[in-house]
Amino acid sequence: MKLSIFIFTSLSFLFSQRTDFGSDNGQTSWRAVNDGVMGGLSTGKVTYSETSMTFVGNVSLANNGGFASIRSAYQKRDLSDFSKVKIKYRSEGYDFGFSMNKDRRFWIPNYKQNLKQTNWEWKTVEFDLMDFNEYYIGRPTGAKIDKRLLSQIIQIGLITNEKRAGSFKIEVDYLEFI
Repeated sequence: MKLSIFIFTSLSFLFSQRTDFGSDNGQTSWRAVNDGVMGGLSTGKVTYSETSMTFVGNVSLANNGGFASIRSAYQKRDLSDFSKVKIKYRSEGYDFGFSMNKDRRFWIPNYKQNLKQTNWEWKTVEFDLMDFNEYYIGRPTGAKIDKRLLSQIIQIGLITNEKRAGSFKIEVDYLEFI
């Protein structure tokens, strides 16, 4: 019996990779990275509850600022066996980008999809991984992600997706690669 449970649990990972912020107590390693790394004055703070992760703050355009983000810890994430990502969230104030990075260096292109503001209503969205757009230092290149790069993802995150001043709030229940 124990062997069959182990095999089922091991095989289920092949079909899904889920981060449930409400039940995975170890998922508190996401951190805020704001434009202060480049001299900006935007703020953002992440908190965890029994059911979710919440990121709140304020985007400032002062000192060439303009973004706030929250990012997972760096770790190899081979997503090549998955075709979609599903995210349950609610937000207000801003559209957010869900991003995937293949390199620690900020000038290496990353890949992003837009999460529309929900006026604080819960919404579940699903994106095809092959539809992620490539960005170079916040600007779209016009390219899409290459399937081969899905095995090289080392970080995922959320970033304010509008270059304007204002307050924001996003709460994420879970994200799941399927």
